[in-house]
Amino acid sequence: MTAEPRVVTRNMGKNMEIASKGQVGDKEGDSHIDSDTSDDPVPSVGTTLEETIAAIKNSLDDLNVKFDEQQGKVTNISDKFESLKEMKSKYDRINDQNMQMRDEIDMLKAITAKQSKEMQMMKSSILDLQMRSMRDNVLFHNIAEERDENCEQKIRKVLVEKKYGSDVLCNGVHLIVEFNQ
Repeated sequence: MTAEPRVVTRNMGKNMEIASKGQVGDKEGDSHIDSDTSDDPVPSVGTTLEETIAAIKNSLDDLNVKFDEQQGKVTNISDKFESLKEMKSKYDRINDQNMQMRDEIDMLKAITAKQSKEMQMMKSSILDLQMRSMRDNVLFHNIAEERDENCEQKIRKVLVEKKYGSDVLCNGVHLIVEFNQ
């Protein structure tokens, strides 16, 4: 009597071999497994070849569906990763621009500080020049004005009247404002 070929399968990992005539072995050591377990997706004992093939096809269909789901998730993650790369690129550009602007601001602050210092020096210098030019000047107020008057003679007269003397050097005597009528 000839035994009908049967397929015995088990989930034993990547190295599993399926053999006919009841022999199953893995590549590491040839062991025979003929017992049925409840977690196997494919029936293992007493089934016909067609039933086993149908069970394998169902398992492959389930695996294809799961693979498609995982592929969709991987694609979604890939899209998000690309989006993150674009955002990182934008961030880097903005950060570079920010650094350039900070450098420009620091440079402008230094220029402003230098110009402010120079302006203070110029104000001091101008004040000094004004004081030096005014130290030989005398301003007279509340002196009655006359049309076509000689300002130098009038000032000498006021100086004599006020007892300052007549030997004061008067050079460039003039009215500061126009004659009032």
